Amino acid sequence: TFHVSRSIEKIDELEKLIPEVEVALEASRVVHELQIERGLSFGLLGGKDVDAFVSKLSGQRRIVDQEFQRFNAISSGRDWSSISVAVQRDLEVIAKDADGIAALRESIDRGALDASEVVARYTLLINDLIALISDIQVAATDHIVAEDLLALKELVLGKERAGVGRAIGAKLFALGQYDAMLHRDFVSQAAQEEAFFEEFVDVAPREIVEIFERNENTPEALEVAALRKLLLDLPISNTTN
Repeated sequence: TFHVSRSIEKIDELEKLIPEVEVALEASRVVHELQIERGLSFGLLGGKDVDAFVSKLSGQRRIVDQEFQRFNAISSGRDWSSISVAVQRDLEVIAKDADGIAALRESIDRGALDASEVVARYTLLINDLIALISDIQVAATDHIVAEDLLALKELVLGKERAGVGRAIGAKLFALGQYDAMLHRDFVSQAAQEEAFFEEFVDVAPREIVEIFERNENTPEALEVAALRKLLLDLPISNTTN
């Protein structure tokens, strides 16, 4: 009877965690789409082929809006403070951030912001979403769920460091030569990205790690690795050619 009671309690506990897990997963999807929008916005302001970025950016903004709608549908209508005050606070901050996206996009379209400021504004919103995932992971009471959420958090953090690194790398490629401050920032982002991905590999389920490792060996990933090496070698080569 004791074991049956404990099993029922366990099932009830996991069912209570389902909304938190759904919110964390949807937050990670919003992060992914925002990272793409950030990159396209950066390309629009800092690139040469503006027309190519305009059409892609318009479609990506619609995707981000759709993901935010899903996120709001999942996260609304619940008293999150009963689970975690930090999660409740994160959701309030994200709601305010989301309200400012339209104004941010308008400023981008008018050319009122430079590329660096655009990256910083998107990064702030992305970091708030990552903080939500982290706080949901901390609040999880089931150790298996908590470990899976930790893996998700480390993966998202690694992807974010990679995204910021790409923005810095784009600046270095545009410059075409070694710049001490930019290179230092690029190396720092690359090191953090590697550390987060290593932690992800340590805690994620084996089948997920295998998919991650396969993706690292695709032609696209190998091309990115080659470009990264080119940038890391800049103090020696002093050229991106």
